[in-house]
Amino acid sequence: MIRNIVRIAAVFCALALFAGISYAQTDSASQSTSTSTKKSSKKAKTPKSQQVDVNSASKDQLTAVSGIDDATAQKIIDGRPYKTKKDLVSKNILTQDQYDKVKDQLVAHGGKKSKKSAAAAK
Repeated sequence: MIRNIVRIAAVFCALALFAGISYAQTDSASQSTSTSTKKSSKKAKTPKSQQVDVNSASKDQLTAVSGIDDATAQKIIDGRPYKTKKDLVSKNILTQDQYDKVKDQLVAHGGKKSKKSAAAAK
């Protein structure tokens, strides 16, 4: 009689264990799917073809970016070259709030003056 009770209890414990494991796997799978969806939606804000390079863009291209006026565009041009687009904030060309609005539309390629522009500057 006691053996039967122990066997039944062992079967119930095993079922509970397997049910808990399978529930945990389905819950984590749904979380990882929603996390990857969130990541991809954040990255797809501005296509790379529409980003403006702060090291080579003209004044007209910079003013096409929402949040940058003519005076700010001229400051960006005068402060070149930039290693990263965050240099716009560190060099006090843009405030942090302005930078937060336009950071997805900007990119800083290069960061070094070319030999032609260095020769022209001399």
